[in-house]
Amino acid sequence: MLLPYTRSFFTYRTLYGRITLCDGVNGITEVHFGNVNGAQSGNTNMSGTGVGVYAGAAPNFQPSERTNKAANEIQAYLSGKCTTFSTPLELHGSNFDLLIWKAVQDISYGTTMRIRDLRASLKANNISTSATHIGRALNNCPCPLFIPIHRVECEAGTPLGNAHTINIYRGLIQLEKRFAQK
Repeated sequence: MLLPYTRSFFTYRTLYGRITLCDGVNGITEVHFGNVNGAQSGNTNMSGTGVGVYAGAAPNFQPSERTNKAANEIQAYLSGKCTTFSTPLELHGSNFDLLIWKAVQDISYGTTMRIRDLRASLKANNISTSATHIGRALNNCPCPLFIPIHRVECEAGTPLGNAHTINIYRGLIQLEKRFAQK
C-alpha cells in the first residue's frame, strides 16, 4: 500500500529486477522491490491495472524528476559506480524509527553490522533499546537501499528481512562486497 503522502510513483527496470520509487513533496517516500499495483513500468508496455492501492489522494502513475534521479543513482549503485545516494528522502516514521534509520545510514558501504553491535553503538550514545525494537524499526523502513538496512544482520550472520526481501538483501551486500574489493 502506498503511503498517503506519495504524489507520484513509477517502476523502473534494473539489471537485477524492477524497483518502484515513490515521490512525495520533499523527497522519495518509498522504495519497493518489484511493481506496485498500478505503477507504470519503465521500458515496457506492462502498465498494471491503472488502479493504485494507496491511502491518500490518488498519486500520478508517472515518473518525476526526482524518481528519475533516484533511478539513475540506483543504476550507478548496482553497477558499482556509486556508494552513497544524494537523492533527498521524505521519511515518515516515529522518532525512534528515524533514529534507527539514521544510525543504519552510518554503516559503511560493503560492510555489515550485527544487530547486537548496532544496539551497542546506540547504547554508547545513551539510547537504550532492544534488538526487537531495532528489528521493528528496520521492518518499518520505507526506503530500503537508500537506507541500507541490508547491511544489518541477525545474530546468525544473515540479513534481516522477510521471505520476499531476504534474498534481495543478501544479493545487495554480496554486490557491495564485490565492488568494495576492487
